[in-house]
Amino acid sequence: MRVILTLLIATLISSCSLINQKALSLQVGMGKAEVSKIMGAPNRRSFNGTTEAWQYADFVSKDQCSYITAWFKGESLAALTSREETRMKDCSKGILDIDWSQIPMGVN
Repeated sequence: MRVILTLLIATLISSCSLINQKALSLQVGMGKAEVSKIMGAPNRRSFNGTTEAWQYADFVSKDQCSYITAWFKGESLAALTSREETRMKDCSKGILDIDWSQIPMGVN
């Protein structure tokens, strides 16, 4: 779990999007209300039993988008994942459907 967060933080530090900066304040174990206060409302929420994924999207630069998924187990933040993608217009169109077979270790 710490490896995932360490890799995510290293990725976030190297880019300058607002959601990346906000995500640096997140910690495993935070409640949904705390995450929402820091990150704001997610662009998309997905559910699978007691597991929930909140997806965020933002521009890193003119044509580069950053995507962060906050993974919750019950009411607590269990993991974060991120990716970047080239997009010319709307970052929210790059939000992918959650692949529940790819849940980070410790979340399910």
